[in-house]
Amino acid sequence: MTEQRLPGVFKEKCSTCVFRPGNLMHLRPGALKRIVDANLSTGTLLMCHKTTFGQAPEPIACKGFYDKYGPLQMVVQVINRIGGGFHEVELPAED
Repeated sequence: MTEQRLPGVFKEKCSTCVFRPGNLMHLRPGALKRIVDANLSTGTLLMCHKTTFGQAPEPIACKGFYDKYGPLQMVVQVINRIGGGFHEVELPAED
């Protein structure tokens, strides 16, 4: 029997999180709203950009998105009810 892993969420926002003030990722006007709306409309979580380029061994939910919108997402509600919630993951080392 294989060990079942819960989905992960970073323990804190990364240094360039799109949910920190100041547009640290230099997104074009309206881009963050489109990203959020797309994830909300499909019931999915936004994955942290730190995990999309091989900096972590698995996709990890964006802490900023999770904190702000996670409770609204059906996937989060289901995992919290039947799976015991998300496991917190340390941020990868900053370069």
